[in-house]
Amino acid sequence: MKIRKAISLILAAALCVSFVGCGNGVSSGKAAWEKSDFSFYDSTGKEADFATTKQDTIWLTESSKKAGAALQTKRNVKIGDRATTALSNYDISNFDWGIGYNRSATDEEKKHLKELKQKYKTIPEAVEHSAEFLSGNAYLYVIGYLISKNSGSLQPSNEKEFLNNSEKFQIDFNIQDEKISEIAITDYKNTKG
Repeated sequence: MKIRKAISLILAAALCVSFVGCGNGVSSGKAAWEKSDFSFYDSTGKEADFATTKQDTIWLTESSKKAGAALQTKRNVKIGDRATTALSNYDISNFDWGIGYNRSATDEEKKHLKELKQKYKTIPEAVEHSAEFLSGNAYLYVIGYLISKNSGSLQPSNEKEFLNNSEKFQIDFNIQDEKISEIAITDYKNTKG
């Protein structure tokens, strides 16, 4: 009887760790979002670029990569990384995705892109099938908003939510040819009481 009880306790503990994380607040098994996720870092991990009161949005692009800026996110995501691998570093369960297109896209292309948004319901599906619908006139974007209320931990938010005594952040990943082609980070500063 004692052996059965011991086995039951061991199994319960294993299930707790594997499925829930024993209440660590990270239901996806990925690290929680932190304010440090909203800066860019050099290859040594030193913060190299961050949003300021004069420039609230910063970008990593193919152009900055070619210009010698070998920057990355806190979680080591760089321009040119495979999108599925890069996005797996983040809890994007509350993020949204869409298809952007440049001004030269035809009305027919725009209609087709709208239909694809209906076809692929999740970010992983969209990324996995992006090669089917992305061309020179289109890109896939994954966007998320996080808010910190009263200096607390970052929580998923929506585009319009902004409260007094809060900090709000936005991160966008653009994907072309199944690779990260641009990362934009915005720090909306609002500390009015």
